[in-house]
Amino acid sequence: SEALGKRPADLLQCETTEFDVAAEFTKTLLATGRSEAILTNRTKDGRVFKHRLVGERLGNLLIAEGTVIVPPAPRKAATRK
Repeated sequence: SEALGKRPADLLQCETTEFDVAAEFTKTLLATGRSEAILTNRTKDGRVFKHRLVGERLGNLLIAEGTVIVPPAPRKAATRK
């Protein structure tokens, strides 16, 4: 739901995201109606993860679904001094 109506560039938040792979994903999706890619991204709190995107054209809609394949590291516990 967070991604509804957004462009991929709006959602990719990591300096290590493979932007060339994301561009090829979009190019292939638009050309063939189906595409897959594995990308690196970052959670809102800064933890890095890998996810697999699968995109399909359904009529005039382009639908993409992401599945986390390498989850982010656990959050570090706060330490008190």
